[in-house]
Amino acid sequence: MALKDPASDRYEDLARLAPRWINPGTRAAATDSLIATGPVIAALALARAMRSDSVAVAVVERAVRDPRQVEARSAWGMYALLGPCLRVDPRLNPAFRALGYPDVTASK
Repeated sequence: MALKDPASDRYEDLARLAPRWINPGTRAAATDSLIATGPVIAALALARAMRSDSVAVAVVERAVRDPRQVEARSAWGMYALLGPCLRVDPRLNPAFRALGYPDVTASK
């Protein structure tokens, strides 16, 4: 193959951590590692499913500071993963503004 698939480098963290998820003894550490350093969409999904809202907020805040996290610029993806309660959480307002998202208000 002459050209390298650009997606192959994109999810290097996921490929590196996948074998650690197979072993129940290393699964928690692999999950924490991906949440801390992996692609923001995967990290946010894991934080919401396996950790807490506070961890999900920290993932979004990390995405603002990390220029590699271009996926965070997709408001629909982030909004979908955050769910209705976290979307209106005031802790996320500064991050949403920094990412250029539209203002979100709670619906009645």
